[in-house]
Amino acid sequence: MKGVLAWLLWCTAALAEEDLLKVGKTPAEKLEQQTAKAEDKLEEALQKYEHKKQLLTQTLRGQEGNSPTAALPDPTQADPEFQRAFRAMLRGAPTATGQQAAQPLLPKIDIAAKVKLRGHEPQAMLRIGGQNFLLRKSDSVTLLDQGQVVTVTVREITDYAVLVLVSPVNQVLTLR
Repeated sequence: MKGVLAWLLWCTAALAEEDLLKVGKTPAEKLEQQTAKAEDKLEEALQKYEHKKQLLTQTLRGQEGNSPTAALPDPTQADPEFQRAFRAMLRGAPTATGQQAAQPLLPKIDIAAKVKLRGHEPQAMLRIGGQNFLLRKSDSVTLLDQGQVVTVTVREITDYAVLVLVSPVNQVLTLR
């Protein structure tokens, strides 16, 4: 009986050692593995960030590469063509094309959309000279169209039409 008992103890010990081997990593090893994974993910995110930052910097520098904003126009400075046309209009002198100031032409104006929400002031999106503007009643926009400075002011927005005043022609248009 002692032999059988010794054999059982020996088998139990062998199985216990085998189970200990199957348990796997210690908590410290598991923590180390998780830390390594987190570091890898952080490194990957930093590489993506640096790549995006580099692309954005190259895009903003444009062809010149001198300064990060060389490709962007200065929003505080008027376009030179606009300045020339505006000065010519003020003087009544020849326009930028060298011709005598002629009868101003109406710009191409279309309604792109109308927005009427209960409790809000109605708005109209007008396409003027190829540009879109979202305007309310009494709003105005000044732009350069066909070498002339034109101001469009919204007079009224109804369910069926938008009334606009076009200056310097001083003509009221009904857009439907």
